[in-house]
Amino acid sequence: RQLVEGAWSREIQQIALQETLAPLEKQPALRRLLAIATAFDEVFPREQLLALARREDIAQVDALLDEVIARRFLLTGDGGANLWLAPALRTYLYARQPVGEMQQRHRLIAVADEAQGRLLSAIRHYQRGGQDERAARLLLAAVDGLLQETSPGALIELIQAFTMRRLEAGNRYALYLLLSDLLHRIGRPDEALAAGRQALQAARTPEEQARAYRRIGKLYETRNPQHALRYYQQAIDRFPAGAAELADALKDRGWLYFLRQDWRHAEADLLGALEVAPVAARALQGAIYDALANLYRKTGDHARAVSYAELALALREEDGDLLGVAKSHGNLGLLYRAHGDYAHAIAAYTEAMSTYARLGNQELVAVALLNIGAAYFLAGDVEEALRRYQASLEISRTLGLPLLEIKAHYNLAEAYAASSQSVSAGEHWQLGVAICRQHAFDDQEQDFMTLASMLGLSTPGPQQAAAPHSSLPAVLDPEAAAVLALAQREHRLTAQRLVEALHVSRATATRRLTALAEMGYLQMEGKGRGVHYRLMSAALRPDTAPVLDIDARLRALLPALRQQFDVVAVGLTPVPGVTRLVVRFQVTPTLEQFFDLERHISAALQVAVDLAPESALDASSSVRWLND
Repeated sequence: RQLVEGAWSREIQQIALQETLAPLEKQPALRRLLAIATAFDEVFPREQLLALARREDIAQVDALLDEVIARRFLLTGDGGANLWLAPALRTYLYARQPVGEMQQRHRLIAVADEAQGRLLSAIRHYQRGGQDERAARLLLAAVDGLLQETSPGALIELIQAFTMRRLEAGNRYALYLLLSDLLHRIGRPDEALAAGRQALQAARTPEEQARAYRRIGKLYETRNPQHALRYYQQAIDRFPAGAAELADALKDRGWLYFLRQDWRHAEADLLGALEVAPVAARALQGAIYDALANLYRKTGDHARAVSYAELALALREEDGDLLGVAKSHGNLGLLYRAHGDYAHAIAAYTEAMSTYARLGNQELVAVALLNIGAAYFLAGDVEEALRRYQASLEISRTLGLPLLEIKAHYNLAEAYAASSQSVSAGEHWQLGVAICRQHAFDDQEQDFMTLASMLGLSTPGPQQAAAPHSSLPAVLDPEAAAVLALAQREHRLTAQRLVEALHVSRATATRRLTALAEMGYLQMEGKGRGVHYRLMSAALRPDTAPVLDIDARLRALLPALRQQFDVVAVGLTPVPGVTRLVVRFQVTPTLEQFFDLERHISAALQVAVDLAPESALDASSSVRWLND
């Protein structure tokens, strides 16, 4: 019936399992060995199964195991070192074993796993063996290491598997508190709040109540700030003077006051947090310094803002926290920019970007490039701003980061409009609005509409005259926006390329290209089979790929590239709108080394580059090789 109807049937599965195991009815030792195997999860060590079987005095266990494997009840892997039992078979057999026997097996497995450092497995087996207290103590003692080994979601499942009523109040409280933290971390605030309230009920002392109140306050920050302040007050009132979390509570409440622009109370709480922060709590001190820097930036006390930002930077440099150091440089850049010190802002943002590049975090590189571009724009250097914005846009597109892509299009539209390149400004405005609508980013779309009004942007070509009463450009439909985005990425479009990329008919492709040309976004070039389309902005101005001083900077880089990456030579190959470099290697690098080199050059030049090995070029490609 299952084959004919294509439907899974529990009844049929049970019948099949009964028939499969029927031959073992006359072989109790084999069946018992299989029963022991059901205590394990998924893949498990052969030797561990044999050890358990010997403890239960099963005779000739090695020969029995060989027979079980030969009859395909257990499958082997890793040269026979590991075994696997089918889940359906495990479930069927497990449900038919005496509870006491299975619990004893789980306890023995847990002890062995704990001794071997397999702590997650040990905790699960202690739970199944009815030793929740021992499992809880092990989990709470090892939680920091477990978070390095597995995901927060896996730990949440582990905690939720406890029978909490079996635990003594202290461990029950600690597990609920940990559960609240983990649920908050993965974005499940309602469940986190419920766990926090359960921790509060299990609390035995005022300090334990205070720790629960602080977490509840944190969870109320976005949903009801007034409630959050009350919960923070409850926590602060209950913490003893030397409590480790008192500084966290004061810092959290101070930041909430900051967000509410209550500068006086924010300053009092943040300075209070700094005073009671434990000496060893370096990350907390850095966070407080950052908060104070932002506070004094808002109140106009530039000198104190920079002082606290530099303290945060120094702290993270001492600790070797590269990511923290980069973020501190970013904060300093923000402070310098707010004060109109654009040169120092650019230097700080560039330090941040270089560190992000070394860490391989391309998303934060893209953010830093936007910040560098904004500082150049405010300093009046629009060309440099455009270079950085374009580099950020390319990274955002590659990584699929729509919010960053929107910001890059917004900044590019603003900068092109400021340099009187209205066609380019219109292109980026259209593409930004299209992404906003694709992802339902309503607030960001409104920002684009405001930008269009402020800058007087309008649709190029005949459509501008078609809507004389509208102060905003007509927004392209999604199909036209997709063609425009492709043209911006590839710089040269044909109808055939559109057929391949957008999966449309040749007639539709030709119609869309012609329509955008009539609207003034594309320009048709060539004749006959050579017809292609380019962005109107590219046709109206010289190539703006960021290569103004690239030769000199690359020549200066060459000695270091030879030493660090075994580079023999670097050259440039002409591609409109892109900085494409060709590299000749002494020894062919690994893929990881190649991308490390690409990131290194991008960071050093402060330009997104498209890197290609010489071996990847065809014979018709022209390369201009550089000499140092």
